[in-house]
Amino acid sequence: MIGVIEAISPVAVVQTLRVAATLSLPSRSIWFWTTAGASIAHPHAQVFGLGFVPPDVAAAIDRQLAAPDDLLEDDIADARDRELVLADGEVATWCPFASTSPLLVRLCHADPGATFDAATDTEIAAMAIATRNALAALGRAVEHAPYNVVVHTAPRWYIEITPRLAIVAGFEQATGVFVNTIPPEHAVDFLRTESA
Repeated sequence: MIGVIEAISPVAVVQTLRVAATLSLPSRSIWFWTTAGASIAHPHAQVFGLGFVPPDVAAAIDRQLAAPDDLLEDDIADARDRELVLADGEVATWCPFASTSPLLVRLCHADPGATFDAATDTEIAAMAIATRNALAALGRAVEHAPYNVVVHTAPRWYIEITPRLAIVAGFEQATGVFVNTIPPEHAVDFLRTESA
């Protein structure tokens, strides 16, 4: 899998996502680059827009609008305080404290705009390279790990890499509460070791 990722120009891959950002639909820039959840195992991308805002996206926007501070900045600050940051610079890469999945990673540009479609080419290139690096570390940590990469675009844009290493079982389905068997402190140490 890493060979495929390295063979594709990360800027070209991410630039193609801008197609979704130009759609005039309420939910417009959700991207999955997956090897997880496909009916036939192969890497592929899905860029789409929806004529409605999904409930989870609407809830995230409402939470941000109701919050006194930027929730993404709070998440990054919390990760820094807990030493859960993998990389910190133009792009912050971290394992969030309340991860819903083992080895989950988030990435955010130091100066992100509100939406993906407003990002500059320089910001997109930096995010693409950081995403490639995070996927390479994941690939070294767990060979052939299935994963989803999602670009969240509102109320601020960031990227989330969700490895599909655990089964969503009855408890998770019944309650909506996800059990993560790898604490973020262990996940970040594991991914740091594989990044070296």
